[in-house]
Amino acid sequence: HDVVAHHMSVITVQADSAPYRISGLPKAAEEEFTAIAAAARESLGEMRRLLSVLRSEGTEGDRAPQPGLDRLQQLVEATVRAGLPAELALSKELASGRGEVPPAVALSAYRIVQEALANVVRHAPGARTRVLVAPERGHLLVLVVNERAAT
Repeated sequence: HDVVAHHMSVITVQADSAPYRISGLPKAAEEEFTAIAAAARESLGEMRRLLSVLRSEGTEGDRAPQPGLDRLQQLVEATVRAGLPAELALSKELASGRGEVPPAVALSAYRIVQEALANVVRHAPGARTRVLVAPERGHLLVLVVNERAAT
């Protein structure tokens, strides 16, 4: 489900950001993009509710692996394809796989970056954005910075 959720999130980001990326868009087209984004968000919510019901009816069993630091590059690349100039900087320790990060922390970092990038697309469209992830004094530093004030 995580792959589907990611693709639905990309659809949402692309539809939300299209009016900012495409100048001179007719009002009807803007409304269509708004409807597409809303439908993608609703579909994502329905999928999550369905998975919740299915999980509660069955045993814990095997669950699909959750995204973590290893999937951040894919997330940033999808954001770039959606029209936001973005780059990822992982510390050498994390990039080499030597840095141990608990799975729950890695998942949290992924979700934080995902939400931050979506917010940049919504509130500072087209802003060059840099994502930095590095261990710092026993913690994981997640920094998302863009070069434009929010709209």
